[in-house]
Amino acid sequence: MGPSARTRICTVLVASLMVIVTTGARASSSETRLLYPAKKPQRTHAVLNELPDPPALYTKGRHRISIKWDRRAPSILTVNTVDLAKAESTERWAGRFAIELFERGVLIERVRFNFPMLGALPHKGGNSMASAIDDNMSSATEVSFPSTTRGDALTLRDRETGKRWQLAWPPRVEPLRAVPDDARPLTR
Repeated sequence: MGPSARTRICTVLVASLMVIVTTGARASSSETRLLYPAKKPQRTHAVLNELPDPPALYTKGRHRISIKWDRRAPSILTVNTVDLAKAESTERWAGRFAIELFERGVLIERVRFNFPMLGALPHKGGNSMASAIDDNMSSATEVSFPSTTRGDALTLRDRETGKRWQLAWPPRVEPLRAVPDDARPLTR
């Protein structure tokens, strides 16, 4: 098959597609419409209302925070401070959970993470299996958070449900307090 035959075949295919799309248009309208209109995205997760990440902090120290998730109740197991040889920026990861540092209501640092076996299971919208896993899951992880003199409020947030827990700043082992859902929104 030569180049001119390929050109004719392509022209016929394009013309056929144009006829198919235009037949979906209303007789009284000159505009065309898609045969399968796109669905509107549904806002089912708290993550969609999230503030953007602030610029990463460069620090020589890190807090290694061991966190346990036991049947929807987080707790701090241990906190160790580690000094690095040189200042490093905070790594950006995707994750269902986040530790966020605020200064006078302004977000200055966020570290995202997941608990092993829990991850980003969507339990909204009727997924009862994922909800049952959340209700009965016990898992632990370690999070590296920058050590800084800035900040006055540290929170742990489940980005899936929007629930928040208040942590001590600087971090130390103590019980976490749940932040009410109607608490003043924090800003960037």
